Amino acid sequence: MRVRVVLNRDGGTLKTADIEALAEELGNALRARGHEASVQIVAGKEIAQAVEDAAAAPEVEAVIVGGGDGTVSLAASLCWRENKVLGVLPAGTMNLFARSLGMPLDLPEAAKALAGAEVREADICTVNGHPFVHQVSIGVQPRMVELRKAIPYRSRIGKINASVKAALRAILRPPSFRARLKGGDVDSVRPYSILAVSNNVYGDGHLPFADTIDGGTLGVYASGPLSPVMNLKLARDLLLRRWTSNEHFLSQSGDRVEIEILSRTRGRKMSVDGELLPLPPRLDIQLHPRGLKVLVPVPEPPAAGQEVPAAIPAG
Repeated sequence: MRVRVVLNRDGGTLKTADIEALAEELGNALRARGHEASVQIVAGKEIAQAVEDAAAAPEVEAVIVGGGDGTVSLAASLCWRENKVLGVLPAGTMNLFARSLGMPLDLPEAAKALAGAEVREADICTVNGHPFVHQVSIGVQPRMVELRKAIPYRSRIGKINASVKAALRAILRPPSFRARLKGGDVDSVRPYSILAVSNNVYGDGHLPFADTIDGGTLGVYASGPLSPVMNLKLARDLLLRRWTSNEHFLSQSGDRVEIEILSRTRGRKMSVDGELLPLPPRLDIQLHPRGLKVLVPVPEPPAAGQEVPAAIPAG
């Protein structure tokens, strides 16, 4: 397989990693498995063009990106449109889609896993035609992202601290908006502070990411305006990974979700895979089953008598 690796020098953990050594390690691991691999290290301002060029190159069959959730989301949208295979080197703060893929979070281990990975088909979603692989969110989360961007930080730990500060501010003074939500078993008009739709349903007992990449179902999560005390309790349950037990947090599922914003949208934002975009008055969210080809680690060898899945084809 002909592979192009694009690493964001300014992205997440790659800022402090020995990125040249990592690039050499990943390239050598891929070549040892019989693949043709080229590795690019680019600055953050150049990552979008580099990924676009890689996905559009006719000689490239797979694109591996190293960066945060925004970089991964961009690469996923381009690979989906160009029918290329996507590989993810988890180098962001949360690495939520990488977690869904089962990627090791240690960069050298992830490099080894990518070299021996297999190709699978993953679901991908769109909001008004804009692709995403993790979630689209309205209300508290976009407000958190806006507040975090206003707090300076210089490291991954600094970003985490800034995110905690921003979350507390957003939770103590949550935004509120009226919307009509239609999807799954829900068709209602009510005020919201949190409204999120995920690519596949979140698993329990861990950070909010899906345990499957091809479940074919959107997750719908919502909460109305709450008092600061109730918001703190909800935040506690989210941090402790037990949001499904919170009586104020709605969890539903469906294969298509429509949202109509009934409050003023001017100046409001939505978060799409962590990136802020203008909030339109209507959102049409669709899941495209198994539309994206991805690299996932090969499982541990099964017990005797079970078939071992094939790795990605070389050449």
